[in-house]
Amino acid sequence: MTSSIIVPSQAVSDKVAETFNFNVDKRELYGPNGERTELYGLFRSDNNEQIADQSKKKVYVPHTTDDVIGLTEASQSVFTGEHVVKCRWRKGHHIEVQPSDEHRKSIFGTKDNIFPRLHIDASYNGKSHVTTLGLYRDACKNLEMFTMVSGICVKIRHSGNLRKQMDQLIEDMSRFKDGWENIQCHAVAMEEMQLNLHDYLAIVYPEPGDGATQRELSIRTNIVDKIKGRVKIEGYRTGRENPEDLTTVSGWQAYNGAQGYMLHDTSRRNGTTPFDRFLLMQQGSSGTRMQLAERTVFDMAG
Repeated sequence: MTSSIIVPSQAVSDKVAETFNFNVDKRELYGPNGERTELYGLFRSDNNEQIADQSKKKVYVPHTTDDVIGLTEASQSVFTGEHVVKCRWRKGHHIEVQPSDEHRKSIFGTKDNIFPRLHIDASYNGKSHVTTLGLYRDACKNLEMFTMVSGICVKIRHSGNLRKQMDQLIEDMSRFKDGWENIQCHAVAMEEMQLNLHDYLAIVYPEPGDGATQRELSIRTNIVDKIKGRVKIEGYRTGRENPEDLTTVSGWQAYNGAQGYMLHDTSRRNGTTPFDRFLLMQQGSSGTRMQLAERTVFDMAG
């Protein structure tokens, strides 16, 4: 189930309520002879579809459709004007709110702008409820979310504290307005920093140590070449003065070259949408590498 529509901010919650017109119930599971167990299943109220791959314990507290509606309704305090709202059901509620163009911010010239996306990733499949304020660029197709910026991500576990935390988040949704201001300042600061791309990549993707095989050396060389190629292409695309000269670039260029490689080149087979790929890349070593790519810009600058 996927639905997308342009609506005024005050109608966002109505759109979500119309799309997700059912609840999710936690029901006790029984053994083959009707004996009671300590396990529970999650089922849609409209068609009885089981929606979780694994059974749940008694302490598991599912979020409700009203929670999701409340969050989207509260998002009206973050961004005004018309919104593009995308709703998708995939073992949970997945919502993307795209504010109007008035919230765009130029980072370089007229062709490298960023604009906000509010994501509500309310899965029931063993994951926390995540509300995220990310950004897209005109220059690429990837969703980004900084790790060094406050006020842009809230995670709530499906536990006994869910109700209290969810109500608090709905009440304090305006925090994401400050989050967008923080994102803009962070991106501008990265653009103002100048660094050596070769030195930057030596930190983010270090050369293999002594005794490395030819294959390991070739893999690292291919990664570096792809990132440099991405920086060069985006340089032409955004109107940089000398895109061929990659010796000194802005921190914004270097970071987007690295994270663009991580999000687009390494995970495309595993994610069908930019948000899917972004969630995958947040996990494990990939997420650590993304954090390193961002932090290194500021470490090199001073």
